[in-house]
Amino acid sequence: MRNSNSIALMIFTGVVLILGSCAIPDRKYSEELKHDIPVHQFTGDLDMYKSPSIETYGENANYNNNMGSRHPVAGTIPRGFMPYMYPNTNEGYMMAGDSLRNPYSNTPENLAKGADIYTKFCLHCHGTTGAGDGPVITNSNGKFPPPTSYID
Repeated sequence: MRNSNSIALMIFTGVVLILGSCAIPDRKYSEELKHDIPVHQFTGDLDMYKSPSIETYGENANYNNNMGSRHPVAGTIPRGFMPYMYPNTNEGYMMAGDSLRNPYSNTPENLAKGADIYTKFCLHCHGTTGAGDGPVITNSNGKFPPPTSYID
């Protein structure tokens, strides 16, 4: 008897709590009770809602001159850029042609590897002879311009 009374009391309490937590559709709540936007910032001293950050190209109080962006160290090469030792002119082109040499010797192994690379990556546009008449160009009905001829 006592056990069934305890179970009935727990069920009744659970039902009351569940029904009591449901909102009445036409009931008007005050703005202070709405919880979708915090009314008070409880972490005001910790500044957790809007963290302090250094803005791009803004002032930075950590340095004496308040400069946020630093100049790169002398001699730094930008990412994705490789300096070229010859000027981008016709004279520089001729100078590079006169002074640069192929670092690979003319051996059958190197020639076979070069032929394999050409077959995989170049043949479809430049063709088997290097004249710029590969299958991509000949079957495109003029959609693609012919590439540089390697025969000249």
